[in-house]
Amino acid sequence: MRNCDPDVPLPNNDPRWQDFSLARGDQAMAALEKELSWRPEGQFVHATFVSHRGAGKSTEILRLTERLSNEYEPVYIEATVEMDPFRIEAEDLLLNMALAVEERMRERGTPLPADLLKRVTGWFDEVVRTTRWDSVIPEREARDRLIAASGGAVRELLDLVSQAAYMAHGAVITRADAERAVASRRQRMRDLINANGWLDALVRLARDKQIFPDKACMDVLFHRLAFKYNGDGWYDVHPLVAEIPEFMNARHDLLR
Repeated sequence: MRNCDPDVPLPNNDPRWQDFSLARGDQAMAALEKELSWRPEGQFVHATFVSHRGAGKSTEILRLTERLSNEYEPVYIEATVEMDPFRIEAEDLLLNMALAVEERMRERGTPLPADLLKRVTGWFDEVVRTTRWDSVIPEREARDRLIAASGGAVRELLDLVSQAAYMAHGAVITRADAERAVASRRQRMRDLINANGWLDALVRLARDKQIFPDKACMDVLFHRLAFKYNGDGWYDVHPLVAEIPEFMNARHDLLR
């Protein structure tokens, strides 16, 4: 049964792989490989490889990146881990791509030029400024609370701000509005954790700061109850999970 998990893509050279291009009715991957191989240096290929879930996209992409590893430096991002796959925004995707490329280049010992990083950072700063946070959330304490409660995830922050705005009694978001939004999000997380029995997995991840081979570990990442952070590549639970009574008690018992 372990060999039949439809959510796990096959690595390159896996003996279970079969060529289904004839049944699919096209040679999409072969065409994409040619396009990437023949494209002159300095020119870009913008391609979208789509199909229904479980059709083998990730498997084929992994095989393609291996075949082109001498020509390109592949950077693979799992949307189900790094982003909310049901609510991906352009800013989320671009930010995660930028972070992944920067991390990969540092790992290779060829960090990106400082001027390029400055340009990228400036672009994202401009995106954040256009939201006009000060006019929407004039209280610094309210802004700090929402930012801290987001765990550093842009999608989480936008969700919290939207919820706080919905609950606000006036034209701006106050600290009380922020706390109501945080409490609502925290309770939804609490219900999700308790209903699925994910408490032990979250406590273990918070202790070890690394993922482990267990479906519950992948589930909590999928549902954004935990995040992967940059730098040395460590994991931790969502800051609102850390405020849930059951989690705090279980963590205290583990460390006692």
